Amino acid sequence: MTFTDWLPERRVRKVQLHATNETLLRRGSMLLEDALHTASIPGEQSGRLLLIRRLDVGKIDSRASPAHLSLAVEQRLLQIGLQTVYAGAPTAATAPAVYFHDPLDALLILAERLIHGPAPLEWFWPMAVPDWNRNLPRPVALRRLLGTAFRTSAGIAGTVIFLRELLERSSLDPLLAALSPQDGLTMLGAFGWTEADFDHSINTPANQASPLLVTREPSYIPMKAWESTLRRWTTMWGHVDPRSLFLVAVAIIAENTARLAAPAALLVAARQVLGTLALETVLLTDRSRKSISVRQPYENQGSQRQTKVAEVSNDGIAKASVLKDDTSKTAELPHTEGQSTVLAGLFFLLPLLERLGMSDLLESQPELLELDLPKHILLRVWQKFAPSADDPAVAFLQHEIDQRTDIVAPSAFVAPAIWATAVCHPNRAWQIRRKRDSPGARLLCDSSGRLVLAFWNYGAPGSVKKLLRQTGKVEGIQPAESERRVIYHPHPFPSFNIIDLLIDTWVIALRRRLRIDSGLALGELVRRPGRVSFTSTHLDVTLDLNDADLRVRKAGLDLDPGWLPWFGKVVRFHYVRDH
Repeated sequence: MTFTDWLPERRVRKVQLHATNETLLRRGSMLLEDALHTASIPGEQSGRLLLIRRLDVGKIDSRASPAHLSLAVEQRLLQIGLQTVYAGAPTAATAPAVYFHDPLDALLILAERLIHGPAPLEWFWPMAVPDWNRNLPRPVALRRLLGTAFRTSAGIAGTVIFLRELLERSSLDPLLAALSPQDGLTMLGAFGWTEADFDHSINTPANQASPLLVTREPSYIPMKAWESTLRRWTTMWGHVDPRSLFLVAVAIIAENTARLAAPAALLVAARQVLGTLALETVLLTDRSRKSISVRQPYENQGSQRQTKVAEVSNDGIAKASVLKDDTSKTAELPHTEGQSTVLAGLFFLLPLLERLGMSDLLESQPELLELDLPKHILLRVWQKFAPSADDPAVAFLQHEIDQRTDIVAPSAFVAPAIWATAVCHPNRAWQIRRKRDSPGARLLCDSSGRLVLAFWNYGAPGSVKKLLRQTGKVEGIQPAESERRVIYHPHPFPSFNIIDLLIDTWVIALRRRLRIDSGLALGELVRRPGRVSFTSTHLDVTLDLNDADLRVRKAGLDLDPGWLPWFGKVVRFHYVRDH
């Protein structure tokens, strides 16, 4: 199994041109190539994968411009668009054109057909899935589909969603059965983990598993929907098999793909869950008739502390709860295409969030991943301007946030180091303030007292010490020479909810950086008409070409961010002519 880039693009499998001489043939070929590059394709801005069986462009005038032929191609595409059907429909085999919601949708439907039938014999499959060959044995074909999932623009996140969907459709086992141990190493490499990382995770073999493995608090707990699958396959493969570590990591990510933004924390959590599963296997071999209990306290990313119990019953069957108790299936977000919004500019804040160090923040403080912080920030910006509550941009964000039912407030946070120069005055002193009604709480603010750079309780952590680099006395911090001055503010900071404080301080930072980079106010940026389309892996934002703003362009805010791990989507911006 190899992973190379695969990005859907405009591709033509076969061209047939007829001309009276070689010169006209070359001229027609050049005109057609230019026209196909520039023609507007229906649904292209929605992330759809459109497949056309045959496109007759008619007679090509060698004296015409490519733009003229492009208009003719667009007219023909519009006619075909009226006959386009979804690839999963019964009439797809005879349709002149079909579409999938996105490339991942094509892989899912093909996998379902391979596993449950009927055989995928339609004309569009070789076009929809690279390297597809209907003559391949099913195990080989399924392995190729998994490799193709890794090569989509959503990468690992797309692969996790692909596997999660197969699990929910009871179709995952045939694919897992097709994997080899070498495939496991290759897939771990896609996470950025090396063979040394895997070797470290198996230093304690399953037959020497210790209860200590399950007394540490894992960062994340996989969904219970994966429980039987994890136990069955990790036992079958063995807990020292790279496929087992990969499958555990997939189960952890399946609930929240943003967890990919902190790969180090993900690896630690995957090792811990795999260690727990290894311990259960040890207990399973003990046929003693007495009960054995191994209690594991842990924080389930929620408001209440729970206890995990591995128990061997009288019949010798090990029972344990290593997964989340929530058995409800995650609500599926329907594919939404081209819905009008007055907040198209809201998503221009995503490149700005990246510029202000969102990736660094979540990688260094992975507990913040569970907050869906970037979506909360965008939603807070919407609340400040209060357009219609049923705006599709807001509906998309709200749906994503509503899936997070296990949020717990962080006990501390530290702003990205880039804020010291990106949004703070370079020569003014920062402030340290105490929180009202909380004697041990401290806040580090900029000179205005509004932008909170750090919050902690009873002793500043090392990351705060790095951020400060000041001359003066602070609890737990030794004086160090630096240009930055820090003063104590005499008045306490008003009481606050730490999550709201974190969101609001990011909004302040966005306002400041936006003004510096573009001269725009926040309202000027986000209030822009457009259309949004989103799937499980993609967000496409389309704006009218006539509304293009030079200030936005110069600041680079409408450059395609691509895959954003902390946002959980591939984000693309499009400008089109409003016909």
